[in-house]
Amino acid sequence: MSRTLLIELCSRWSERRGGFEVRSVFIPFTKLDVCLGLGVRVNGDMFKLFKEQVDCHSRRLFDTNDVTIHHVYEELQKHIKGDEVADVCRLYLLLVLSEFLFPNRGGKVHFGLFELLDDFSCMGKYNWGVLFMSIWFLVCVMLHCV
Repeated sequence: MSRTLLIELCSRWSERRGGFEVRSVFIPFTKLDVCLGLGVRVNGDMFKLFKEQVDCHSRRLFDTNDVTIHHVYEELQKHIKGDEVADVCRLYLLLVLSEFLFPNRGGKVHFGLFELLDDFSCMGKYNWGVLFMSIWFLVCVMLHCV
C-alpha cells in the first residue's frame, strides 16, 4: 500500500463506527477484512499459543526455563554452522513468529510455538486470523495502558 493511500485512509477512518467515511458513504472495516488482507486463514482449529510448559524437540534446543528472543538468536548462531538444517529452519521461524507476529512483553517466547515448529505439516490447519487479531488486540490494549 502506498504512503499516500495510507494517509488518505487514515484521514477517513471513523473510530466510533469502525470503518471509513468516503464522501457520504460509510464502508465498514472488520477483523475479517484485516485477516483476508493479510492472507491468513480465517477458519480451522484454534491454536493454543499460551501454555505453561511443553516437552518437544524445539523446546529442548534451549537450556533455560524462559526462552527469550536473545536466546533464539544465540541458538540460531550455534546451529547455523552445523548440519541440522531442520533445526535452523525451526529456530528461524521461531524468531520470526516470536519477534514480529506474536511479540511478548520482555521478549519471551510463547511456549505454544515450540510444539508448532516440531511438526511443520500442521501449520495449515489452524485459524491464524483469530490468533493474530487476539494478539494484536492485547498489544494495543497494553500500549494504551502504558
